[in-house]
Amino acid sequence: MANEIRVLIAEDDVNTHDEWRELLEAWGFRSEIAEDGVRALELIASFNPHILLSDLKMPRKGGLELLHDIREMGINLPTIMISGQGEIPDAVAALKLGAIDYMRKPVDPTHMQQVLKNLAGNISIREENSNLRRRLAEVGELGPLFGKSAAMRKVTAAIERLAQSSASVVITVVAPAGTVTALAIVAVGGTGGLLLYLLTARFLRIDEISELTSSLRARLRLG
Repeated sequence: MANEIRVLIAEDDVNTHDEWRELLEAWGFRSEIAEDGVRALELIASFNPHILLSDLKMPRKGGLELLHDIREMGINLPTIMISGQGEIPDAVAALKLGAIDYMRKPVDPTHMQQVLKNLAGNISIREENSNLRRRLAEVGELGPLFGKSAAMRKVTAAIERLAQSSASVVITVVAPAGTVTALAIVAVGGTGGLLLYLLTARFLRIDEISELTSSLRARLRLG
């Protein structure tokens, strides 16, 4: 699931570096390790991580300063702050600066793995949606649906919007008389995955479609 998700660890305790590498590799992630916040900023630029795990207290630049710099640079980098002290004011400060979680050492590997797994899933969906938007903008294409006409762009634009929803949706596309009519069924699962089918209208009735999904129905008309 990680599928080349890159994780940057900012940790000044060099004795834990190999342990972090082995753990993340076992979970399917690529990783790089920075010994402080200054090196972490360099790796953010070169390694382009999807996720940051940062120690709170580090030489030269600590975790809170690092978070502040990331925020000032306008970088969207999900960050988990880790501390051996667990001071409440530090946790509050980290969350205000954009950290998504705050963990105390020693970190529970099972909990960490689950948090990273959830993040990886969200990141993959976000990248898929970004690629989808780019394809639609460039060539007016979405899976087996393609076309640059105004009508087809209306269909693909509607599908793109609905793909952001967790609801199941049926889009009925009605073509002018005498032309081939197709039905695009967009099923959006709980994970945000997009399933797209092209079916000939003469083979499916609306009541048959309702058996496939108890969904919101949106109707678009071509022409």
